[in-house]
Amino acid sequence: MRYLSILALTICSFWVATPAKSQGITATDCETDSEGAVTALGANAKCYMPAEKWEATFYSTAVCNGFPDFENNLGNCFSSDIPTTLVSVTRGSELSLDALIPPPGTYDFTLAILSNSFKIGGQVKFSAALNAIGNKGLNNEGISGEMYCTAPTVDQRTSDIFSDERPSSFMALHNAENSPTYGQAYLSMTRCSATEIADTSDTGSYIIDVLTPNGSFGSRKSDYSYDIDPTSPLNLVILQDDNTEATRTSNASRVMFIEKKETVVPVGATKATFTYNLDQALNVWNCPLPSCAPNNLTTINMGKINLEVVYE
Repeated sequence: MRYLSILALTICSFWVATPAKSQGITATDCETDSEGAVTALGANAKCYMPAEKWEATFYSTAVCNGFPDFENNLGNCFSSDIPTTLVSVTRGSELSLDALIPPPGTYDFTLAILSNSFKIGGQVKFSAALNAIGNKGLNNEGISGEMYCTAPTVDQRTSDIFSDERPSSFMALHNAENSPTYGQAYLSMTRCSATEIADTSDTGSYIIDVLTPNGSFGSRKSDYSYDIDPTSPLNLVILQDDNTEATRTSNASRVMFIEKKETVVPVGATKATFTYNLDQALNVWNCPLPSCAPNNLTTINMGKINLEVVYE
């Protein structure tokens, strides 16, 4: 990857206060009431809610003319050449780094290599209107009505989710009217409480170590399929320490995000600001299978990264 001049790089987060959504659930935003409590999980398997913090290690970022050319050592990409840095953002936080600025022009892809381990802090409030029953703990302690849920205190690996071999921090959430039929078979790595959870600082990491739900190792995924697709808005590749593609879960340590997003570098640019929007950082994922109860919460995990760079 080619480079140009050194600049001061600022990574920051921002929080946008928006009215509660009541127009119906979409793949982007959960349906909430006037107090921000989720009232429906929807039939599309996922929606997104705000987080309070996000943390990962950055190894590299770049902008590219066209889809990254892996066969020619990413010759169509320009790297910011940032140092390896643990980035921990909360609302309004900033972090300055030394980096390089690309030549002027318009780039249509952005690339970022990060650790495959992410911490996401925050909680989601579920409305009593959801008519759900939650269960937690070894004694199967019940929660009904309004409840607060957050990510578990244990690490949550994608391989655990796909294989259903999850650690013991479980909570099941299902529709009360359907509990005689569906029971509590579908458990999630999510901790919930009848009252607001005051401390979410001990949240475990969400670790991407496989991308396919079958028995074979999967290290590539686009928004459209379980392989790289240059037309897709987002592609992921799991890497090992030397930035080559990982071949199994045991050597997976990094993840490359390739996003189809236009970035403009104006002539004379001397500054870059990287922003991470926390508004969609929590993914509320429900079970979309016919065998699952309506309003069945599968897990709360990492949502959209929404990393954007502005050069000026």
